[in-house]
Amino acid sequence: MNTQKLPSRPGPTTVCTQLGNAARVMPPFLRFETEPKQYRGRVATLSVFGGTEVLDEALRNGCQDRVVMIDAQSQTLTSFFGQAQLAHALAGKVRAIVVFGAICGVSKLKEASIPIIAMGVTPRMAPSDRGTLIRHHFMTEIGPIQDEGPGNGQPGDYIVGSENGHVICKTTDYARVFGENAL
Repeated sequence: MNTQKLPSRPGPTTVCTQLGNAARVMPPFLRFETEPKQYRGRVATLSVFGGTEVLDEALRNGCQDRVVMIDAQSQTLTSFFGQAQLAHALAGKVRAIVVFGAICGVSKLKEASIPIIAMGVTPRMAPSDRGTLIRHHFMTEIGPIQDEGPGNGQPGDYIVGSENGHVICKTTDYARVFGENAL
């Protein structure tokens, strides 16, 4: 008889196994990551258009306790995430950063105290429900990754990741399977 308990903070493989079709695996476009660390949290998605002021403000004041997914390649190949954005993320108590696009200051970012995962290729993107170009959804095979977004009371998606992969599911599904303590 197996007496092992399910981990209170399961990793990507466990999440995929337990959630089955409710789990969405992010494409393996990994190009850079800090020292491998497991991370998890509710998703916040941000898009960068023409500068970092809005991104910096959101990292400082709108993404506390979230895993922030940044579309930094939607308009340009210029890097939009570096040491300054890391400082804003730390001040805003962000759990982890996943960047789709280029980053700068790689050697300095490797020492970050939160996980930073940068993927050099942007996945398929779709405009938000309102059709605006300001907020995008990251598309997966079974639908878009969604955060709570402005004016949306739904809990959005939850992401679990490590050097072994990145899995996304609805926060409600994650809590149902693993319990509120695992969040």
